[in-house]
Amino acid sequence: MDKHYIQQEAYKLQKEIWENKDVLWPNLKPSLINMLHPKEACRLLGINYQEFDSLGRFGYKGSRFESAGIINRKTKEIAVSNKFKSEMIRFTAAHELGHWILHPNEIMHHDRPINNLEFFNEKRPDSEREADYFAACFLMPYKLLKTKFEETFLTNVPLHIDENTAFWLNQDNPDTLLYADEERLDREIAVAFCQSYKCRHIHSLASQFKVSITAMAIRLKELEFIKWP
Repeated sequence: MDKHYIQQEAYKLQKEIWENKDVLWPNLKPSLINMLHPKEACRLLGINYQEFDSLGRFGYKGSRFESAGIINRKTKEIAVSNKFKSEMIRFTAAHELGHWILHPNEIMHHDRPINNLEFFNEKRPDSEREADYFAACFLMPYKLLKTKFEETFLTNVPLHIDENTAFWLNQDNPDTLLYADEERLDREIAVAFCQSYKCRHIHSLASQFKVSITAMAIRLKELEFIKWP
């Protein structure tokens, strides 16, 4: 997977949205995070974005799955099922946008819902992992995430996990973060979900970016925003 290329494609789309913000929102000033909704990118690209109560089921390796998202180049359409949680809908839509931009030879493509564990499944097809990475880069861009992270935790990245920060992230059992397995996401999940830090109420990073806790945790790990001794 060429991560640099995918990052650049996501950045190009973000830049195009920003440069056309006055056309897309002539009488509004949405936040940067709200600008980065896949449906707005589709509007800019001339793709018909739709949400449906159900997209039906499809077969995959001998099993049948509920469709979470579909791209159809013949009708120039991206469709997403809205029967899932809002953060999954948003990520699925960005995932389909990733397929649209990165995989031009895919004419018709169905995606099933992705549970949290499947983000770690290296056996998933390369095209699926590439679309996931595009979605992460698009929904949680480095500069914006860095700014929001530092505003939220009142510190520069990376956040160092020591006895003090571990206590504020998990007052009931800080040792679970101090001695967490480095291959797991325990520390990143705690940071992504955190709603209270150093006696301050905060909005979790996952909620700020309108993504799942797992998606945010993976992004924090990719960007090395969290360090420990």
